[in-house]
Amino acid sequence: MFGQTPADCPATLATIDKGSLSLLVVKTLGEIYQELGCRVRFMPYPGRRGIASFNNKQVNGEVMRIEKVERAYKRDFVRSSVPLMMLNSSLWQHPDSLAKADLPIGYTLGIIWQENYIKNKRGRKFSNAQELFRAYNSGELSGFLSADITVKIQVENGEIIPRPIQKQTVISAPLYHYLGQEFTPFMKRFSDLLQREDRFGYISEF
Repeated sequence: MFGQTPADCPATLATIDKGSLSLLVVKTLGEIYQELGCRVRFMPYPGRRGIASFNNKQVNGEVMRIEKVERAYKRDFVRSSVPLMMLNSSLWQHPDSLAKADLPIGYTLGIIWQENYIKNKRGRKFSNAQELFRAYNSGELSGFLSADITVKIQVENGEIIPRPIQKQTVISAPLYHYLGQEFTPFMKRFSDLLQREDRFGYISEF
């Protein structure tokens, strides 16, 4: 415990709904918050709903975002000085690419890098990754966009069939933790802890 009063603590954080990577990060982030003397509640939202909820002050921050999302924030914010991890994400292709070539690419609505990539391409949007993977499993997609670690976890769990082929790396960028600017003192403590200890490195080992 670092001795801060409850008023110093963010109470609610938006997280991407039904994302396997989000579930891993939330578990570790909750443990860190507890060590810093704070109890936090995670609010699952579709991608853009999390941004809107932060802008409307319905939540105190977002669990993790790439830096490009900052242009969508309409309130003052503070970013962790240390990234939680690197996000490596790709276009994943159905192994029978010739048979599936005329089908759309699946992407998750509200994930900024995916929305940027899919512009001027034939895409099909989904509200969350689980819906996207179900459509892929049903043979409705030529491929999909996803974080590499998410695909690895889902394949190992038997949730993505058949195993997709990594066709193209689309983005490699750091993921940061975001809070409203009023939580700057807490964010400094949070960042100091991450500078001392890499708490999220284990995720890359999955």
